[in-house]
Amino acid sequence: MTTAPTLQFLGAAGTVTGSRYLVDTGGVKVLVDAGMFQGDRALRERNFAPFPVPASEIAAIVLTHGHFDHAGYIPKLVKDGFRGPVFGTEWTGRIAELVLMDSGKIQELEAKRAARSGRKPLRPALYNTVDAARAVLQFRQVPGGTDFPVAPGITGHLRPAGHILGSASVELKLEESGRTVVFSGDLGRNNHPILLPPVAPPDCDAMVVESTYGDREHQDETQALQRLASAVRNTIARGGTVVIPSFAVDRTEVVLRQLGDLMVNGAIPKTPIYVDGKMAVGVLHLYRQAMAKGLPEIRPFAVGQDFFNQAGQLHIVKSPEQREQLRRTNGVIIVASSGMVSGGAVVGHLVSRIADPRNTVVLSGYQGAGTSGRKLAEGSHKVWLDGRQLDVGAQIVSVGFSAHADSPELLKWLGSGKAGVTYAVHGEPRQSEALARKVRTSLKRRSVVPAYQQKVEIGRGHGPVQVQTGLS
Repeated sequence: MTTAPTLQFLGAAGTVTGSRYLVDTGGVKVLVDAGMFQGDRALRERNFAPFPVPASEIAAIVLTHGHFDHAGYIPKLVKDGFRGPVFGTEWTGRIAELVLMDSGKIQELEAKRAARSGRKPLRPALYNTVDAARAVLQFRQVPGGTDFPVAPGITGHLRPAGHILGSASVELKLEESGRTVVFSGDLGRNNHPILLPPVAPPDCDAMVVESTYGDREHQDETQALQRLASAVRNTIARGGTVVIPSFAVDRTEVVLRQLGDLMVNGAIPKTPIYVDGKMAVGVLHLYRQAMAKGLPEIRPFAVGQDFFNQAGQLHIVKSPEQREQLRRTNGVIIVASSGMVSGGAVVGHLVSRIADPRNTVVLSGYQGAGTSGRKLAEGSHKVWLDGRQLDVGAQIVSVGFSAHADSPELLKWLGSGKAGVTYAVHGEPRQSEALARKVRTSLKRRSVVPAYQQKVEIGRGHGPVQVQTGLS
């Protein structure tokens, strides 16, 4: 008797972080994404919990893309005995390498700071740069649009997802059972200014789809640009500085493109733009390379172009001395990671500027629960930064430059392929429940919001068969 293959949700269930999905055929285990949990302390603690299966039992990892919440846990698995290949597109591998090395470096620095202060860290580092470098050695590049062997009895197929450079949806064909499961990964916008829209999914038995914005439609891009332009004009007019916390991967590129357009069109004055953050600068270099090469996922009009310095105002922060000088300079725009103010170069800039009412903080996308960015977006008058509680005097402006598909875009993508059952993941409970409900009512399909660590059979269109309930 053939053992029914199972799917277990080891992350991104009830939250937007920690994407980890385990497919088990009964003889082979494959992990799709291996991300880190971010946000409040309860979520971050999950990174330190024992992994539910021995790392040595995982035959392979398939990455949808290189973001930290999808790839950041790989060095820990390698450290614990994972020796299999990590499959992804070439550009996913290149971005993930930057992300993992940066994460390892941050953990090393935190450990050194704790040692110098004589205090014991709350948790030991999960891994360091040596562990990250070892993990990168296990990366294997696979082209999109063709089948490739993942592990015995499992064939993979990657399709562009339009979210960030190299991002892909993952199809796994389970040969013994004849069943197919598709993972959307993070899906991009149809109007992304650099990348083409996501490619339609194939028919499958089970679909695992992100639901970050499953309950809403993004604001009109024109309105977002107007809000950004107004924030820049008003801030510069009163002698202040605009600080834009930005995700290092893709969001920085989109923000630079939009700022350049606004300057060239005369909507905002030509103002020096500074990009700060080693990873942000590294990813910007990769995007420039991809556009120069004319990758198939790049929009044709962007091929060979450099949209990131249209007005000739772009500057790269290259040293600590330059960063310190920038913190004392007004009348500029600073684009710095991280996007949810959960660390990175932007924290230092905000520490020196958050109290000054002349300044403006522009939040350019999703702010996860428990992050300082969420506190700012919700109008908090105080925020914790670098271990200190600071008064918020700066103006806070939110604009909608999300790299995630909204509810109508998700439904359109889902409707272009058939699925026996759809699992709404990578969203806060309200967003996931809303998308699941719309799938049931609009597409007339079974749709489920799985619990953390829940395990289900991958069926043939008859919905999930619960094997193990979620664990807290």
